Amino acid sequence: MTKPNKTYNLDHAATAPLNKSARKKIIEFINSDYYNPDSNYQPAVNIRRDLAETKSNLAKLLGAKSPSIFITNGASDATNRLLNLIKRAQPNPEIITSNIEHSTLLNSVKALKNHKIVSINPNGELSLTRLEALISDQTILVSSQYVNNETGQILPIKEISKLLQKIKAESVSKGVHLPIFLHSDASQAAITEDLQIPRLGIDALSLNGSKFGALPSSGLLYLSADLIRWLDRRGTELNPPKENPLSIISIYEALSHAIQTKASEKKRILNLSSSFLAELAESGLEFKLNPQNLKIGKKHTGHILNLTLPGIDAEKLVILAGLNGILLSTGAACSARKNKPSHVLKALSLTDQEISSSIRLSFGSANKSSKGVQFAAKKLAKLCQQDSVRF
Repeated sequence: MTKPNKTYNLDHAATAPLNKSARKKIIEFINSDYYNPDSNYQPAVNIRRDLAETKSNLAKLLGAKSPSIFITNGASDATNRLLNLIKRAQPNPEIITSNIEHSTLLNSVKALKNHKIVSINPNGELSLTRLEALISDQTILVSSQYVNNETGQILPIKEISKLLQKIKAESVSKGVHLPIFLHSDASQAAITEDLQIPRLGIDALSLNGSKFGALPSSGLLYLSADLIRWLDRRGTELNPPKENPLSIISIYEALSHAIQTKASEKKRILNLSSSFLAELAESGLEFKLNPQNLKIGKKHTGHILNLTLPGIDAEKLVILAGLNGILLSTGAACSARKNKPSHVLKALSLTDQEISSSIRLSFGSANKSSKGVQFAAKKLAKLCQQDSVRF
């Protein structure tokens, strides 16, 4: 019999539990003698060597080399560092992104004088034709999420890369050399999708460690050799951040585990999300997926679900559910605190009423069985019957 005080974590997209291997290595590091790795005496040299080896192994996980990897304080920090480098190298750069990006990047891009926003369609799809029409001779950077953090939809990163390669090849034939670079925030893709940079064809990558089991406030920025050379030719120094040893260790361990278990975890999580929705439907609770035509697992990670519950005040439901041990959210964690309607759901053409009745569920390592998520779905459906959460 399930204990009444059991917690059901359905908010992994906000923060995933710390990976067991990462926890073990962190404890080992904390319990060992530590010396400043910048010092030249032998114990410090040993630490510097070990951290360099871990970082090199981390780069290999992504199909990259260590000089292209920079440890940051999260994906937002990584993305802001990239944008600042671009702005220093190219005054008034033209940057293109979509209207469903993480708010950190979207707001930073909108603050630029020369920016273009490609709108997705109500099905959540990014049109390559629409994107191509926006690209000009002044475009420096195109940025797209790999997996949307509110709906779990997979964006066509590889296809965008091929499009940019085609445009650059055509420009060369005309005697014009366009340094168009492709960036992706892949934070929500780490546990289910391919992160091999050579296969993705990207020039820059942002990762948030806490989304896949690394420490909170840990992240990673990848810059391709081509992008680094372009910055260098423009006299732009990288000014790499001071890297936290614990972040290096935890990101490597968590990412290594995510890559090793990706195939089985993707299948397991898909089963969890399908079981949850089936139980919710059986309970008689009215709901719809966002986007409406979404097919779980088809151009979708499976671990993030966005649901509109007609007549339900989502903010009140999140609070009541939390009091009853069910952890979920109304959208991205950063925007939920600001009481702002989700710009992602607005981009999907949802009304303000529909947005205020929408919740985000996300599954991961803390969800051990289909039985557990089915119980959580049944319990959530009962909570939705209470007058206190209805408009």
